[in-house]
Amino acid sequence: MSRPNLLKRQFNRDGFLVLKNVFSKSQSNLILSEAEKLFNLPEIKGGYMKYFELDNNNNKILARMENFIEDPNLSDLRELVYNEVAPILEEVLEKRVTLLKDKINWKLPGGGAFKPHQDFEAWSDFPPTYYVTCAILVDECTKENGCLEMVAGKHQEGVLKNEHGTINEDIVDSMEWLPILGNSRDLVLFDSFVPHRSGLNESTNSRRVCYFTYNLLEDGDYYNAYFKKKREEFPPDFDRDSDTKI
Repeated sequence: MSRPNLLKRQFNRDGFLVLKNVFSKSQSNLILSEAEKLFNLPEIKGGYMKYFELDNNNNKILARMENFIEDPNLSDLRELVYNEVAPILEEVLEKRVTLLKDKINWKLPGGGAFKPHQDFEAWSDFPPTYYVTCAILVDECTKENGCLEMVAGKHQEGVLKNEHGTINEDIVDSMEWLPILGNSRDLVLFDSFVPHRSGLNESTNSRRVCYFTYNLLEDGDYYNAYFKKKREEFPPDFDRDSDTKI
């Protein structure tokens, strides 16, 4: 069996893949430097979108950033995503894909947890019925700093019973949660129906992860439509004004 077919079989079985040492040392360094660049970019109206949260000491800290891949300051990251990440996903799926959304979760020291959920519900109002996310682990991901945790095989059951966007506790308790450990040389692929969660960052270091979500090219390109809707329904603080009601 060829490597692509083996990976596809594993992906179809578990709903996710952890691919080790995908990126070279120089690419790993690029990922780290581009993440620093993203962090330091100033907030701007109508451009990339920065969102904040309160840490354990009630201090405002950066939580995530979206809609940044086309920014002219990030040509090196864009080249990596388009020329390295997307082709790997297409090799596994044996289908062409197109980007739906881009995001980086910062999870700085004291950063919050993400409750057990499935991603599909967040995009179910768009025509595609199948999405896959590629996660670039900017920092080493450990249990202490709130690594991703996933459940193998449950993606085959579609949308699980949930309330307010999170999976019901009785279902959560019945599943085996696997920690996704890795570093900036690794790439993680996961189906949008895979149950996943992550804990608080209880370390003194950041736990940054870039997420690039794709749908099949044959289903259409909705990147601009997605972020137009996101900006209308949930604008960043910097895009809000006295007339913003959301």
